[in-house]
Amino acid sequence: MLNEIKHSFDEAVDYHYDNTSKNSYMTFIDNESDSISEPDILLDFMGNSEFVNYLKQIDTTKNEFETLEDQEPFPENTSIELVRGKNPKETQDVLDYYSNKVTIEIIPDSVDFFLINKVLSKKLAQSKIKTPYQIQHYKHDTIFSQFGNFTHHPNLLETISTSELIPTRQSLKLRFQNPARAIFVRGSFGILLSLVLSLSIILSLYLLVNIIFKQKQLVEIKNDLISNITHEFKTPIATVLAALESITAFNPDNDSMRNKKYFEISKEQLHKLDGMVEKLLETAALDSQELEIQKSPHDIAPIINRIVKQYSNTYPNKKFIKPRGNKTNIEELDLFHFENAINNILDNAVKYGGDTIRVGIIEENTKTVISIIDNGNGIPLKLQKKIFEKFYRIPSGNVHDVKGFGIGLYYSKNVIEKHGGLLTLISNPTIGTEFKIYL
Repeated sequence: MLNEIKHSFDEAVDYHYDNTSKNSYMTFIDNESDSISEPDILLDFMGNSEFVNYLKQIDTTKNEFETLEDQEPFPENTSIELVRGKNPKETQDVLDYYSNKVTIEIIPDSVDFFLINKVLSKKLAQSKIKTPYQIQHYKHDTIFSQFGNFTHHPNLLETISTSELIPTRQSLKLRFQNPARAIFVRGSFGILLSLVLSLSIILSLYLLVNIIFKQKQLVEIKNDLISNITHEFKTPIATVLAALESITAFNPDNDSMRNKKYFEISKEQLHKLDGMVEKLLETAALDSQELEIQKSPHDIAPIINRIVKQYSNTYPNKKFIKPRGNKTNIEELDLFHFENAINNILDNAVKYGGDTIRVGIIEENTKTVISIIDNGNGIPLKLQKKIFEKFYRIPSGNVHDVKGFGIGLYYSKNVIEKHGGLLTLISNPTIGTEFKIYL
């Protein structure tokens, strides 16, 4: 912007002196003189009273010089003809025809500040620059005249015109206030736009990376789920096929007891397979909001004790501690889904917990709280929020030594919430993992 101000000032000064020079020349032509040499020509002119009187009329002492075009016309009844108001360079071809002529250039001492100001203000307006300024005319390093008044200002800047038309030992200086605010205002829109675009690009990149990361996670979960489902389904199917093959190939006597044993094995495996399919269907029902909860009054303690007893019989190598006391806790429950939710949490404790699993029922602030605690290694803090997500399992690579689809805790959380309750998790490597159900 400072360069724009300096350039505008130089253009205004150039315009001023160019315009002034066009009206500062006058050429006198003597049509009757026969003189050839310059001294003789000058003597002829100085001997002409009309010529001498006309020169005396020109007042060169005024601070504001009037142009030659404003002077009185030269008398017409003389042999001298006046050509004025033109730069000799513009009429050189015409004037060269005359040999008896005298050209006079009058250089004004002052400058036309109003003309400079008019041009300068127009140039600054075109550049959308608004700043107060003062123009100073110097002669021999001394201020000769000035335009505009300025009080002391801490951010005052100056520039001297470099126009080649300024007379020798004269200079024109422009003093103006620092247009930093104007610069900021002019650039603020561009800065703001650049900032918005930069933030938009950063946000877009962040969202893109986030989407890619989530898609990668979904692919990993999908691949893990397919691998788990294949493994889980393949085991009972292979067992049933082996049992049926044993009936047909390894029982030639058609022993009924042996057949019954193989049928029981097949039946057990098919029930297991049916249970896994049922879990997948229930998960789909949860997602589509089609799962209906049919509540009825039930005492929680007998339900919990029965489930814990079943697990004690199924996993004799684990120590199960049942709730103490015989206090009645009646709650409105959908027995089928509630039992499945408890089974999933206990199943998780058996798979990932330690060798001791403690189940308790207490009253806390008018709510019934069921706690299931194991003494295992706990769950890392960064994974605790994810274990309630559908199909999520703690990463273990391609090793699937623990059976499951990653939908048990997701199912339990949704069922408890449909009962108007809350399922929470507290896990620490030193104390194990505790699930709490608030009803």
